[in-house]
Amino acid sequence: MGANPTAHGDAVRRLFESHVVELRQVVARLGGPGLDVDDVLQDAFVVALRNAARFGPEGPPRPWIFGVAIKLVTAARRRARVREFLGLEAAEELPHAETPWTAFEQRESSERLYRMLDQLSERKRTVLVLYEIEGWSGEEIAQAMKCPVKTVWTRLYHARREFEALMVADRAASGGAHG
Repeated sequence: MGANPTAHGDAVRRLFESHVVELRQVVARLGGPGLDVDDVLQDAFVVALRNAARFGPEGPPRPWIFGVAIKLVTAARRRARVREFLGLEAAEELPHAETPWTAFEQRESSERLYRMLDQLSERKRTVLVLYEIEGWSGEEIAQAMKCPVKTVWTRLYHARREFEALMVADRAASGGAHG
């Protein structure tokens, strides 16, 4: 271990400062309501710190840290499903809207969106959120998910089709009120 631990810590700090805002947004969107975003971010950067010696002086690349975060979100969502199955409820999130009505509408829309996303496989959900909401390229997603780009496009195609069918079913179930 002839490497300088301070240099590794500095590299992880630069990685954090460069990507924490975008990473927080991606983690929140992939995880959905109830996910402790700060816990996932902390875990991701602990992993980065533990593995910093494997990387060059500039620290781990962006797709690597996002890949770590994606895996942590998947694990957190899996744990949440187990807690839900066991009847252990999470504390309800407080609305951040300006009026009670806006808060209600935002919460209702968010709940509907995440109910539909929850019906997709984790891989399809991840690709759909990263591509459609976060605006990532297929190549960036492939790097983060450690899969071929063709696999990303296949998952995106199927995720879009499934999500569209879920939206149609949701509209039909609500009498078309959610246009």
